[in-house]
Amino acid sequence: MVKNLQHKTLIMPSTYSVMDDEEMMYMEGGAQVYLSTKMYNKDYCLSIAKDYTAETGLSNTRIAQEIFAHAILFLGGAVMDANAIINKLPFADSISTYILEHSNPVDIGGDAWYRVAAYKAIWFGVPSLA
Repeated sequence: MVKNLQHKTLIMPSTYSVMDDEEMMYMEGGAQVYLSTKMYNKDYCLSIAKDYTAETGLSNTRIAQEIFAHAILFLGGAVMDANAIINKLPFADSISTYILEHSNPVDIGGDAWYRVAAYKAIWFGVPSLA
């Protein structure tokens, strides 16, 4: 037997704000890192990543990859190499735009899968510069 379900209107507070999925993922990030040219070096990125693992719940490697990718693109390291890699990925335009708009400080974590894929691709495709 199917019960008669009544639909009731949900009343939200006057101060609520609607967020899309992208913004919700961004809001879940937990740490901010300011960029420097030292972050052109993967070993350096790995050495500082440990400072953010508890705050973000992410691995050292995942954090280091994100920092390195932001440094390469935002600070102008091997931009041509990184862009060649990103252009092969889905959502290439939005990845580059997002990284540039969310650099210095870098908001660690809360990323869509395709940005995480870009960080990893840059990590493996671009050598340390410093």
